[in-house]
Amino acid sequence: MMNNFYIKLLVFFSLFIIVFSFNKERIVDNAIESSIIIKPYYVKNEIVKKNIVKRSYDEEKFSYACDSVIMINLQPTIGHIKNGSLVEIFQTSETPFRTNFIECLNHDRPSCNGINTERFKSECITLYEYIPVGIRILNSNFNFESGELKIPVACQCRLEERLYSHSLLTDEV
Repeated sequence: MMNNFYIKLLVFFSLFIIVFSFNKERIVDNAIESSIIIKPYYVKNEIVKKNIVKRSYDEEKFSYACDSVIMINLQPTIGHIKNGSLVEIFQTSETPFRTNFIECLNHDRPSCNGINTERFKSECITLYEYIPVGIRILNSNFNFESGELKIPVACQCRLEERLYSHSLLTDEV
């Protein structure tokens, strides 16, 4: 009887040690996994060697490629159509037209943040989408008709590679 008790005790502690070891390794794995997770737009550049740049992710210092303005649940009364004409938008309390506007902060197409200017030419541009809505020419007495309203939907960084960069041609070996 005593012998059976010791066997059960030995099995119990063996399983306890195995489970504890597994959980300890799993905790370490979780710590490693959480440090591997890439969080967008938390980019910080650190120079490691003379011409090598390492990117690391840091929550303290972050920047976006392009500064943008986001207006949520906007109910515009005037806007532009495809040809650039200014129009009045049909709005009623029963069927209001609501949308989100996302556009670049500067409309003069500034360079993107954090881009290697020796290798790339960059610019921040606003992307537009055309949404069907009731419109009429601004300050007119015409009836509202269906038309496509120009809506800003994103601010995008466009890159163009510089094929013959001065630094690439004069790099010493």
